[in-house]
Amino acid sequence: MSNGLPVMLNLAGRRCVVVGGGTVAARKITALLEADASITLISPEIADSIKNLLQHIHWEQRPYKAGDLEAYRPTLVYATTNDPDVNRQIAQEANALGALVNVADELNESSFSNMMTLRRPPLTIALHTGGTSPALARHLSGVLDAAVGEEYAILARWLGDLRTLSRDQVDTQVQRQQLYEAVLASDMLNLLQQHQVEQARQQFDELAQAWGVNA
Repeated sequence: MSNGLPVMLNLAGRRCVVVGGGTVAARKITALLEADASITLISPEIADSIKNLLQHIHWEQRPYKAGDLEAYRPTLVYATTNDPDVNRQIAQEANALGALVNVADELNESSFSNMMTLRRPPLTIALHTGGTSPALARHLSGVLDAAVGEEYAILARWLGDLRTLSRDQVDTQVQRQQLYEAVLASDMLNLLQQHQVEQARQQFDELAQAWGVNA
């Protein structure tokens, strides 16, 4: 799926269904919990890694049966059973309901695929190899993990606050963009990398004030 559209889905409070109770399902459930989705799991048995998540999800302890998805009208579905025929049936039902569906290890049956992600809240960095090489995706994830430290997350939070304030205090979008570029061109990231947070924040505030932005 190399020609897909990368997006961030807002799944907060939306119904999502995971069918299957193995380690793949555990990873999907964990990701959905991070997105604040409302999760229903359908599986007669579950892996130990899911047992610790049961307080956060609704578990239907039984096999999937045709028509199950109709009752939930989900936004998104993961088919992770060990039976390819069952997974295809789940995909067909999800498609008929207009739900997004991902079938484990079967991109041709899926309407979306997951990307490997690196999270530095509020930053999320995602990468995808079009299904060609999960090993390469893991390698690149390690490269990104080493390159993008917590300093970027700190600066992202500061820039988010600055963006909100500058909308009212800086006249034009061109000027606001110049302000953000001035922040990024400064020594702040280096200071943050050296754990000199107070000095970096002082420099940040002084630069903002020089552009007429006051908290």
